[in-house]
Amino acid sequence: MLTIFATPKPFIGHIKIIQENAIQSWKQLVPECEVILLGKDFGTAEAANQFGCKYIADVTCNEFGTPLINSLFYEAEKMAVNSIMCYVNGDIMFTNSLMAVISLLAGKRKYLLVGQRYNVDINSSWDFSHPEWEHDLLAHAVSNRELNPPGGIDYFIFPKGQFGNIPDLAVGRAWWDNWMIYNSKRSFIPVIDATPMIVAVHQNHDYSHCKGGLQEAYYDGPEVQKNLSFVKGGDIDRKS
Repeated sequence: MLTIFATPKPFIGHIKIIQENAIQSWKQLVPECEVILLGKDFGTAEAANQFGCKYIADVTCNEFGTPLINSLFYEAEKMAVNSIMCYVNGDIMFTNSLMAVISLLAGKRKYLLVGQRYNVDINSSWDFSHPEWEHDLLAHAVSNRELNPPGGIDYFIFPKGQFGNIPDLAVGRAWWDNWMIYNSKRSFIPVIDATPMIVAVHQNHDYSHCKGGLQEAYYDGPEVQKNLSFVKGGDIDRKS
């Protein structure tokens, strides 16, 4: 039914914990989803093996070593066995609210499903052996009440093959997510806000994985400027 794909950051320290939480939440979904991890960052191949995910090592990167969105989408779609794709950032935990929405998409030809996320602090491994793990996660997210502004998008759900003209956008840098929405609207593809239906839990983290930190990743770095050059839709909130 659904193929989830992501390119994780290096599995080090706190980032390792939250990415393992995210991957395990995807593997808990019912019906079972195909999960593909892409990239050569430290620990990615091992995580794919540990959690029963498919793995693609070779993806095209820019001069800074950052994977490009067009390569991620192309390689994932080549391997995927399902007709519905979901790109998601590696720190996002899902509940089965996702699958309830996916069941409504069968047979739909064109769409881009996106939504806001809940920002929460999670500093330890989530207990997926607990029968109430999903209820506890929902309660934690909702009680936190921190819904991220709509300018920062962490997941994209779409039919396989819909995007064939993605430019050299760098993943994890500002504006690439906004380009996805801008391009869909320009191409008359319906963009659906799934915020009221899908609970996406973003586990807060620092930006030590990026040489220049948050400032370079989302505001004034060269990769930000290149991503921005592809977006011509006006003033978009870049809140990460």
